[in-house]
Amino acid sequence: MITFKEVLLKENPEMIIFVGDVNWMIACSLDAKKLHFKVAHVQVGLRSFDRYMPAEINRILTDSILDYLFVIEKSGMINLKKEGVFEKKIFFVGNCMVDNLISILTIAYSSNILENFLLRKRNLL
Repeated sequence: MITFKEVLLKENPEMIIFVGDVNWMIACSLDAKKLHFKVAHVQVGLRSFDRYMPAEINRILTDSILDYLFVIEKSGMINLKKEGVFEKKIFFVGNCMVDNLISILTIAYSSNILENFLLRKRNLL
């Protein structure tokens, strides 16, 4: 089995960008940082303030070693500033899931899929 470290050394990327807060993300972020690769993460700064949650530990530890922190909501900006993260590393990018939903609303409203399945129309938002 090939390791992430081996992939990094073979591919030599300019930057690694992660999304989410699962266990492999922190492991891969550590590998990348130890090899001096730039590391970015989308969805940073989100906090549950529950240190018993594995995802919360992953978020806090990963956010502390990132080169670029891409924040999706205003609370993330506040949390990172409180944690002392250097502001020039923080970028508010918005929520791509919400942006995607908004971009397809026109298509969704004009679709006849509901009639095809004999369902009634309701507001989507």
